[in-house]
Amino acid sequence: GPRQVTRLVAAGVQLGAVSLWGDNLTDVPAPVLAILAAQLAQALATERLGRSAVAQRSRARRLARAVRALRDLDVEDRGLARLADESCTLVGGVGAILVSGASEQARIIAGTGLDPLAEQTLAGLVACELHRLCVQGRPWAGALPAASPLRELGVVGIGLVAVRGEEDHTSTLAVVTNHVGGMD
Repeated sequence: GPRQVTRLVAAGVQLGAVSLWGDNLTDVPAPVLAILAAQLAQALATERLGRSAVAQRSRARRLARAVRALRDLDVEDRGLARLADESCTLVGGVGAILVSGASEQARIIAGTGLDPLAEQTLAGLVACELHRLCVQGRPWAGALPAASPLRELGVVGIGLVAVRGEEDHTSTLAVVTNHVGGMD
């Protein structure tokens, strides 16, 4: 029989379509169909956001576990450099650093993918401002501050994982990306 297709659109993005089949489709009021389509689209968008958030949390947890497993290695060990490199690969990043300390005492323990000046810039940003975003040790991902000089290098996203060490000492693993939204 005849079919009527209505697009499912949320936030300007088509997420699918709903199809109605039947002989008397003209009897279905357009406002009712529009409300149904809007509700279905919102439900699909919410489901996709939920799945994305779960996937991001899962990646952040894997990254945090990797950091915890390697944090006891000697600073001279290549394991921490490998961790930074693997972190970049895991989230599609362009560079990563493991920063110890805060403010003026910030020290880069390991890094990959960035030139030394960019690493120092990122370390200062993480140590002075961004490490606070890892509330209660939870990983965080989002946009790099608009005023950051790293934006000139095409870096727009950042992911952070707090790493607890001995004697309540905390380091921060920072992975930067060239796509908005931090880690995807």
